[in-house]
Amino acid sequence: MVSKPTLKVMTGGQTGVDTGALLAVIAHHETNGVLLPPDVLFPQGMKREAPEKGKIDAKKLAKLVSDSGGGAYCTDSPDYNHRTREVIRRTQACLIITPELDATPGTRLTYKVASDAGHQLWLFRSIADKALWRAEGHAVGYWLKSLLPHWKVDGRDGINLMVAGPRGGKWPEAERVTGEIMNHVLEELKSR
Repeated sequence: MVSKPTLKVMTGGQTGVDTGALLAVIAHHETNGVLLPPDVLFPQGMKREAPEKGKIDAKKLAKLVSDSGGGAYCTDSPDYNHRTREVIRRTQACLIITPELDATPGTRLTYKVASDAGHQLWLFRSIADKALWRAEGHAVGYWLKSLLPHWKVDGRDGINLMVAGPRGGKWPEAERVTGEIMNHVLEELKSR
């Protein structure tokens, strides 16, 4: 019996794009589908620069991931740069969802580190036109399906994907927009 390819979404645990992607993956999880629950990389004792109202904190997000059957891993550094580099080290591909590449220093850092590491990279910037979310979301899903057989995750065909972009405090719509886009990505991944 051939095992199905797997996709694991990894993040540094920020609000905004990171959280939106994880919540979408958790909501789409089916035990017989292409997806495994996400792995999430959290800093120990994470302290946010500024509390963001209405956002899920790291402990609540870790519990959601754990309850869905996913793993939550901790780094030993609360430093954003270290966390970003550690997530990228554990992944083969990176999807950056942002209204503009220079939206935040963290988004620029992620793009640079992933590019320098030679990772597969998709820069999703069709944010202003909601009509394109579905089309480009499905294109991203097709791109990921084409990558799955070329990598191994836990001994099976699969890929660890970093989904990144601005945090909620810098882009208030990030979680909602990312969730909608990721729904289209995941629909394509689950299609034959």
